[in-house]
Amino acid sequence: MRLAAATMGLVVAGLLLEGALRVVQRKGSTTARRAIGIHERHRASIDRPHFRRPRPRRRSAEPFHILVVGDSFTWGDGIYHADTYAQRIESLLERMDHGLDVRVSMYSRPGWNTQQEYQMVRLHLRRLDPDLIVLGYCLNDAELRQRRGNDDIMEPLTRRRPTSGLERLLSNGSRLYSWVWERVENGRQRRAFNHYYHELYSRPGWQEAQAALDGFRQLSWEHNIPLAVLLFPIFDQQLDSSYSYRDLHRLVMNALRELDIPAVDLLPAYRGVDAVRLAVEPFTDPHPNELAHRIASQYLVDFLVREELVPITPTQRDRVELSLPRRKRG
Repeated sequence: MRLAAATMGLVVAGLLLEGALRVVQRKGSTTARRAIGIHERHRASIDRPHFRRPRPRRRSAEPFHILVVGDSFTWGDGIYHADTYAQRIESLLERMDHGLDVRVSMYSRPGWNTQQEYQMVRLHLRRLDPDLIVLGYCLNDAELRQRRGNDDIMEPLTRRRPTSGLERLLSNGSRLYSWVWERVENGRQRRAFNHYYHELYSRPGWQEAQAALDGFRQLSWEHNIPLAVLLFPIFDQQLDSSYSYRDLHRLVMNALRELDIPAVDLLPAYRGVDAVRLAVEPFTDPHPNELAHRIASQYLVDFLVREELVPITPTQRDRVELSLPRRKRG
């Protein structure tokens, strides 16, 4: 009798939860606000950058030319070209000095890692002839050049769906089962991503990335072109004290300091901002959205001025309001 009563209680509780979830999800479907991604496909082979707009012609005055290099985070996967941090720094710098003609060239492609970026810039640097190189670095840039070597840690990243007939039947018919499945899968995928990023930095891909960073440094010295690196966080979780890749940020920044490359870590730039507002699709697509790019551009410009990498003085910088975390300004 006790077992029957307990079983009946569980059944009733399950039915109540099922009904409650249906009501809540029905309300949520009409009130939830979601970001809208821009699904523009890149159209370039792996050894070519994809320019998202026609290359600008040189103006009569000699411009200050910034070459921005990177992968899909820099290219702006999921947002309009005009909203990328690279395009925003152009307008910010020109607003600080109305007499300054800034030209930003985007040399980026989704899927590139630091080695591929270095190879392309090395081949074409003389033709590009920039006054400053800004390299966007993402934590997955430590992937092996031959990515098949990382298959064992990349395969678990794929989102799993119910596969057996019974699982599909329950998932389609029961909101409660579907809700539990999603929560369990969220936890599994979160652990898989955490393992993936940390494992990258214990494999040869990290040595390849460091060699490419050293290659950028050598190019900078040989051609007398300043170089700066912008380190992005991964927008797949909150960027607060619970952020699980802080140790990787320290590792990358220490390597850049050892190479004597000016670098800025963007993680502090997003202090206090809900990560739901920063990703193209929160906790699903970890690419930065237009707000995250705007914050990155302001933080980057402030860094470039402080490091004297652009022809802007601190007084000129202060003509434009920058939304920066509170700290002592230099």
